[in-house]
Amino acid sequence: LATKQVLLVVDNCEHVVGASAILLQDLLQAAPRTRVLATSREPLRIDGERISLVPPLSFPDSDALSPDQALEYDAIRLLVERAEAALPSFVLSPGNCGSAVAICRRLDGIPLAIELAAARIRVLSLEQIAARLHDCFRVLGAGHRTEVPRHQTLRAAIDWSYDLLTDAERRMLRRLSVFVGSFTVEAAEHIVAGFETNGGDVFDIISHLIDKSLVFVTEQGGPHVRYRLLETVRQYAHEKFLADRDAARVSARHAQNYAGLPGAVVPGMK
Repeated sequence: LATKQVLLVVDNCEHVVGASAILLQDLLQAAPRTRVLATSREPLRIDGERISLVPPLSFPDSDALSPDQALEYDAIRLLVERAEAALPSFVLSPGNCGSAVAICRRLDGIPLAIELAAARIRVLSLEQIAARLHDCFRVLGAGHRTEVPRHQTLRAAIDWSYDLLTDAERRMLRRLSVFVGSFTVEAAEHIVAGFETNGGDVFDIISHLIDKSLVFVTEQGGPHVRYRLLETVRQYAHEKFLADRDAARVSARHAQNYAGLPGAVVPGMK
């Protein structure tokens, strides 16, 4: 490669991220006209790296859309395309459009999850699929046989990411699942710190989980940055959390923290 101008594509580096970083750093030094496009759950952290985040597919905030309006969003288009492939008679209509939006919103625009949901259209209506997504891992479990095992079910895909975490990162992800919505690092430090971690450790581990695309920044620019877990990841982590030896104490501290907020906002409120 030293004398050539090449674009080298390296896919799925996350399970060999250290070795990938060393290899590509050496290669780029020896072949300066080579450019690398690497996909990974986390950055390689090598010289010259530019990070381009791949966000979830777009989905509407409102249920009150016509089918034509809903199809302007990538997540809805993917759901409809895969549903039509699974059931040629499927049509996105005013009657089922709201359920399509609810499915894509509930699945956070994650392409794999949407494809697995669409595959169920052979046996369930969109309305039934949407109603069953409170247990999304049971519903989304029938991918293509030719896919690698981790892409055949949603649980297998998240298992893959979870298994690549350190013990401390797994423990933190489980405990962060108590936050159903967004949260601040201060809230996480108050609720989680003290259970084998301190406040500084909480911040460092959350940073690692952000790097590994399991925690997302949702609000910036104000006095406090807010974070959240995708709902599918939160549901998975919460299943694990319920078996955590400190689950009851973490849940109680979470409840106490938020029970005290009205009094902080309205002095004298009990």
